[in-house]
Amino acid sequence: MDFEIYELPEAAKHYPTPKVPMLPAFSFSDLSFLADNSRHSRFLQPDAVFVPSGRMALYYVLQLLDISQEDEVLLPAYHCGSMLEPVLYVGASPVFYSLTSDLQIDIGELRRRITKETKALLVPHFFGFAQDLDRLRAFCDQNSIALIEDCAHSFYGTAGEQLLGSVGDYSIASTVKFFPGVEGGVLVSNKEEIPAQQIFSRSQGPYQQLKSCINTLEMAANYSRLGILGRLLKHRSKPDDSSEKVRSEYSATTEKKRHLTRDVFQWFMPEQIGVRASYTTKAITTYWNSRTNISKRRKNYQYIVSELCNIEGIKPLFENLSDTTVPYVIPVLIDNPELTFPKLKHKGIPIWRWEELVDTDCNISRDYRLKLIQLPCHQTLSNYEIEWIIGSIKKILI
Repeated sequence: MDFEIYELPEAAKHYPTPKVPMLPAFSFSDLSFLADNSRHSRFLQPDAVFVPSGRMALYYVLQLLDISQEDEVLLPAYHCGSMLEPVLYVGASPVFYSLTSDLQIDIGELRRRITKETKALLVPHFFGFAQDLDRLRAFCDQNSIALIEDCAHSFYGTAGEQLLGSVGDYSIASTVKFFPGVEGGVLVSNKEEIPAQQIFSRSQGPYQQLKSCINTLEMAANYSRLGILGRLLKHRSKPDDSSEKVRSEYSATTEKKRHLTRDVFQWFMPEQIGVRASYTTKAITTYWNSRTNISKRRKNYQYIVSELCNIEGIKPLFENLSDTTVPYVIPVLIDNPELTFPKLKHKGIPIWRWEELVDTDCNISRDYRLKLIQLPCHQTLSNYEIEWIIGSIKKILI
């Protein structure tokens, strides 16, 4: 295995905390104990297995598929470390396939990458926009490889008449991208029952359970949620010391790379193997109002995109939502990312991008590593926060 992965620039360590939450913030009013949420997501159905993270869910899937040394797993060239490190941990080799400009998977590209050692294909629905699952399912069946549906960005949504997560042999999701919390993942099987009793050896201890709950509430309090309780929790929290300005000598980008190894893991946490998800994670995910979650995400996405479309220097990757798409974030392409990205970060606008990628021959991945940024559209954004994001972007770019 001879791969190099891009490192983060030094400036990334010094950006201020976003002034608006990038991910959902907790509120008691969004809980719904009577609603039937299972019809909205494959990951809210009775057989769903909750784990500490999406990457841990992927690890369990690889174990269930008996993937190990000498095996290959097809991964997208545009990826995050959570897709990569579980594959490395089990000893398998990642094989990277290129993507189209709208981050769709090309069957011809997969045919060029497949070998007799290929055991699985990881299919992510990037940012909530579904892949062509019928064609991918047929491809995997024809080549006797497992289809792993990566729904980290698509907890909700459908492809045709099927819920996302219903087509893969196994499917995984991440709860923190769609619900308040500090951790959480889910896995489901569409081929056989998951032997949960064999997977888990222990629950989180009382301290970790309490910490998960308090951290979830404190995250909400830090963004002025939860009323009186929020003010008490915010007072309890340590002062925010992350508002240091990015010093001029720090470059906002870097071409520096390190060799990929199986010895050091930045995202995957082996100590979580065998541990169940916290009660807080499962309760919030299970009882959060899915209908409101879906409708607000779609509404926020469409409104923000409509405001950004006419701004020079920024272009939404997907201007329109299909009736069945529930977005995770808003992916946008920016001009002059070396200058624009640090300005947006310094302003406190909540944005992410995937800079730490394995260097491959995919031109889209190389281009999007710096140009594609993610803006929030989650259900707990207030109207004021949405307008502040839009206005702040306009001030920087216009």
